[in-house]
Amino acid sequence: GFAGAAMPRVCDRPRQPNEQPCPLDPYVILPEKCKYVDQQTWKLQESPEMVPTGEMPRSVMLTVDRRLVDRANPGDRVTVTGIMSILSQQGGRSEDKKVAIRTPYLQVLGVRHGFEARTADGESLSEFSQQEEEEFRELARDPKILDRLKMSISPAIFGSDDVKHALACLLFSGSRKELADGARLRGDVNVLLLGDPS
Repeated sequence: GFAGAAMPRVCDRPRQPNEQPCPLDPYVILPEKCKYVDQQTWKLQESPEMVPTGEMPRSVMLTVDRRLVDRANPGDRVTVTGIMSILSQQGGRSEDKKVAIRTPYLQVLGVRHGFEARTADGESLSEFSQQEEEEFRELARDPKILDRLKMSISPAIFGSDDVKHALACLLFSGSRKELADGARLRGDVNVLLLGDPS
């Protein structure tokens, strides 16, 4: 990722008699003894056909390294798997030095060309068998499907039905709408959870 190496702030070795205390930040990096890896920064942008009329495509910053470098070219359509992380930076102006600017980015673990999802064995996840389609239809006809979904989210946590309801809606999102004038509306569901961290 973009974060640097975490250096210990203090030394942890036991002090000897009459020895001076270890100063703060006693460790330094020796560049000539470091091992370096290839790294690239990508910008992943929403596909144009998914963007509603009159809106700008959304994007997220990615970091790739080692064998994933140069796996894609600008304009390629890819599906990435990664870990969402936060990059904290200080403000540029002197009065903003005490304010941390947090930028989300994705540490990429895998890159696949195209949008079709596949299993580890190469089987398509976007094409379902006749039996799977029938099971989906049976679930759709269930009047208590929302309750089943809520119970499937963190079943070890009792209560918080409203939170689980919101998370279920977030996972399944809504339906994209195309208006008569050709405009498109996103079907995304946005959820803001606030609570006591304790």
